[in-house]
Amino acid sequence: MKTLTQKYLTPVGCFQKILLDEEKSLRLVITGRCNLACEFCVYKIRDFYSPEVHSPKFVEMNPTKKLKNLLEKMKKHLGYNIVHLTGGEPTIAQNIAKIAKLSKDIGFRVNLCSNLVFMKPLLHLLQKGLLNELTFSYLPLDSENQRVNFPIYERPDKTRIKNIMGNAEFIKTNFPDLIVKSNIIISPFSDINNLVKFVYWCWRKGIVPRVQRDRSSNRILGSTKKTLKLLETLEVNPKKVILRIPGATEICEFKSSSGKIIYVKIFNKNFRPCEICKFCNKKDKCSKSLSNIRIYDTTNGPIMCFCTKHNEDFAHLNIEQFFKSDVFDEMKGYKKNKLLYFSKFCTNPNFQ
Repeated sequence: MKTLTQKYLTPVGCFQKILLDEEKSLRLVITGRCNLACEFCVYKIRDFYSPEVHSPKFVEMNPTKKLKNLLEKMKKHLGYNIVHLTGGEPTIAQNIAKIAKLSKDIGFRVNLCSNLVFMKPLLHLLQKGLLNELTFSYLPLDSENQRVNFPIYERPDKTRIKNIMGNAEFIKTNFPDLIVKSNIIISPFSDINNLVKFVYWCWRKGIVPRVQRDRSSNRILGSTKKTLKLLETLEVNPKKVILRIPGATEICEFKSSSGKIIYVKIFNKNFRPCEICKFCNKKDKCSKSLSNIRIYDTTNGPIMCFCTKHNEDFAHLNIEQFFKSDVFDEMKGYKKNKLLYFSKFCTNPNFQ
């Protein structure tokens, strides 16, 4: 990890310290199904979609030899050693435990992002020692009941929030070594008092609070303003920005005078694999960045997704195609030379 000491201006604050870390995580999209319709999906926010989930090629992920081969090669040649199980809602995936065990058996850490509604599969993973880190989504209550007429499964709901917080506390109490993070989805609708109370609750329970702003084009400004108001109310100060290279997600760390930490995720729209985009006739008008390599399954085996906007064959590669492609050398080069990546994509960042 390399540290830079220089000014770095972001939508949520100005930082003087930048950590150039290496991206170690691969996102496994193990199901396209979900048992809720939360903020990511209700409003059909394109930035939160992965087109592979809606592709006719997409199937529920299976723990096959082809998946094992892909993970082993990505670990050996590019240093990836974390799988992040996602979806859809991964806890309702048929093969979640088998995929987690396959990953563990070849030396990967297993992280999972869940809405914490369906606990049985999650507790099975924990009891079998198959999970290293859990992130759960938190949709804060609205101020002034803006979405009160929406169905309960489509909006922030007091009863569901209470149940989710109870589940998170139960997990952290009974599995104290597990890293638990909250992914707080802030929108212009979010109630500041509810947000502040939840962050303090996270700190008391040993849960890491992390903010993600609603990035839809007509709400990003309001989401950013609400985030800044939260940081001001919590009296936290900017400490550093963590860049996981290569990837568009950048993590801003804030700390209070008493040492309490909260993170805010921002997105640098500059980064996209050049050796993928060169084939796209829409590249000059595209503003979609790549946060992580996503892997999804098909009847012919797992596919790696390098563009989450256009469902084109040149952006969806199997492991053999990937290692023969120029994008393999591009990604490997960024991992080896993080300063090259920084100078290319971060000297004039285009944040969302």
